[in-house]
Amino acid sequence: MGLLKGLLRIHIIEAKNIKKQGLLNRDHSVVEQDVSDPYVTVDVGVTRVARTAIQSNTLNPRWNEIFVVKVAAKARSVTFKVKDRDLVGCDHLGGFVIAVEELLEEPTVSGWFTLVGAGQRDCGKLRAEISFAATSDNLLARNMFPPRPCQRVTLYQDACSRGLSGGEDKGTLLKLRPGESYWEDLFQDIRQAQNLIYILGVKLNPDVRLSRGNHHTETLEELLLDRADKGVQILIAVQEVDWSRSLDDTRRGSTNVLERFKGTEIKVCQISSLIKHTSTSLVILDTENGIPNDPQRHLVAYFGSSDLDTGRWDTPSHMIFRTQETLHREDVYNPRNKVTLCPLTTDISFSTSTSANSELCDVTALYPRLPWHDTHSRVQGRTAHDLLLYFEEQWLLNGEVVEFSEVDDEDYDLDDTEGQVVSVARELDALEQALSSFDDGYEIEFEAGESGNSSPTKDIPSPWSCTVLKNIPISVTSTGSLRRRTRTRKITKNLCSGNADEDIIEKVLISRIKNARKFVYVECPVLFEGRTGSYHEHSLPAVLNEIITRITISITNRTDFSVYLLLPEEHSWWGNVGQNGTTNPTHFHRECLVKMYGMIGNVIGRMPHAADKHPTDYLVVLTLRNNGSSTPYKGHDKNIESETIFVNSQIVVVDDEVVVLGAQPHVALMLTQPRYTAPISGPLPKGYVHRFRLALWAEHAGQVHDSWHDPGSRECKNCLVDIAKANRKSHAAREPCSSHLLEYCQTIDREGSVTFW
Repeated sequence: MGLLKGLLRIHIIEAKNIKKQGLLNRDHSVVEQDVSDPYVTVDVGVTRVARTAIQSNTLNPRWNEIFVVKVAAKARSVTFKVKDRDLVGCDHLGGFVIAVEELLEEPTVSGWFTLVGAGQRDCGKLRAEISFAATSDNLLARNMFPPRPCQRVTLYQDACSRGLSGGEDKGTLLKLRPGESYWEDLFQDIRQAQNLIYILGVKLNPDVRLSRGNHHTETLEELLLDRADKGVQILIAVQEVDWSRSLDDTRRGSTNVLERFKGTEIKVCQISSLIKHTSTSLVILDTENGIPNDPQRHLVAYFGSSDLDTGRWDTPSHMIFRTQETLHREDVYNPRNKVTLCPLTTDISFSTSTSANSELCDVTALYPRLPWHDTHSRVQGRTAHDLLLYFEEQWLLNGEVVEFSEVDDEDYDLDDTEGQVVSVARELDALEQALSSFDDGYEIEFEAGESGNSSPTKDIPSPWSCTVLKNIPISVTSTGSLRRRTRTRKITKNLCSGNADEDIIEKVLISRIKNARKFVYVECPVLFEGRTGSYHEHSLPAVLNEIITRITISITNRTDFSVYLLLPEEHSWWGNVGQNGTTNPTHFHRECLVKMYGMIGNVIGRMPHAADKHPTDYLVVLTLRNNGSSTPYKGHDKNIESETIFVNSQIVVVDDEVVVLGAQPHVALMLTQPRYTAPISGPLPKGYVHRFRLALWAEHAGQVHDSWHDPGSRECKNCLVDIAKANRKSHAAREPCSSHLLEYCQTIDREGSVTFW
């Protein structure tokens, strides 16, 4: 067994004279078929690192595909297999093996290799080349980072979760800070940065203002240029270089980030289109450590789903009309409004998606701003450093060669030793009182030593445990020759020793759900699309399938267990579900719900003791919509009284013990508190994961209920469902709703049949 640590380049060129074993004659002789649908797989040890495209109806296929694999693993051999795709499964045609020791001695091995099939029979030849280049790059060994202790974690339930207006008791259930939010905190940290600012996201609009409602007027571009002039290294990696244009944006010129920062010290790169279905936003920077005359700095990371793009600044109130001339001035975005710049003037013409052409529409036909629900976090120390390594890896795969700012223990307090221990009493009714006195929401900051108990706590050195979960990144670029009708595909992967698996995040979520005792709460629409970002019509994504398995166990054992799913309603810019369902996320959601409820109904039907049960006793699907209580703002259609709240948060909460942010295909952050773990029996822990989940529910439902302490109970489920049904009824009657929470537009019978409306 040898250690491969470096770059493995695999070039699969072509094959010839492939022999496929067919059916047997009456005399038991083998009939070799004259057609096949071959493809090639490559395994390092037991881990799949490459798979070619399928060539149809040929015994002499040509692939010409190149795979570049970052590998740090122990293995005995590299195995090539040629397989034939069948209607069900696949047939193994033949293969060959290259020993790792041979690669270590002879870095390049190439030629025609004999394919050995069953019974050591010759099944043709494969032309390939494999080469290995050793490296000592530590990034190759970073796939699943170890749990890191963290003194301070800040969780944001929206991009701007404002605190109380002042004068409140700081010894309440939650630590409430007036006027601060994710964007406000980020604004202050950017102004303090001295060494580095790294930004990764889907989109970035340099014209957005992070700080609003006060005397600060700087745009993000102005902040970054000011820091760059002071020697701060600024790197921006985005998936889409063109940002969204606001309705009242009167600027002419390009909306391309690459062009905007061209000629400055700020470097921008575009991330591979393969991961465009993700919605992770990451900002890493250095800040002051709060200790006077101490040169050491903190490394801070903001991680979550809120991009620094047009229209993404939002509060728990999710206003659509009132703030368009104030907090959302020059930041009103709705995809249903098409914006076109006039060629000779600075005017902007608006057209709606319902128009048959691009003619100017009357101003009263404009749609209001689209509200967003995001979740975000702020971590520091070793956890931030792990996210820094993830950013550097993404930049190396997609951007130009740069020398990253050096981060070490001498200049940075990576062990996060600062942080005062706070001992405060916790009273649950204080949360309800806070909600009733302030309707704009709140932001929760958890500091060292805080507890969910009703008595003061003792010093806790590290109240949080943070783990960065990272799947193996893949980037794909394709080029082809029409004359030759061949395709060359270059794929870059990572294979890491000990965690050589592409689905680390998925496996962690499955493990957590499998061991859940009471409930699972999901605000993560991406889970319905699976890791590849595309729905499979014949099977559920693995995480949803594990949810059904856990519900089945609950029904069989006659125990209470609840799963709450929060999904966005259908949006018109996604396309019609019936006509264009393959590209509409609502189609993924509905097809999965049909399967899930059908499976639950089938289990209930087979269990005599579950005769009084219903599929909705175990699986509850909810959605969010602005309550419509605001009067339509001038200039907008009077018939538009509400707007769907786009659920973009990517979180999974299990038993109030763990919260996973960014629970989607590429990178995630798992947060737990060692002191607050779910026991085998008894009540669920009441630490800060519990508090954060309560804060989310309070925002959505507009109230707090005692039953929410036991989300697995029927009382809790009925409470949320009653609120959601009442709001759906009010919405249908065009009456103001009591809160944002509505039931999903579906009806389920006892057999699990789903009817959408």
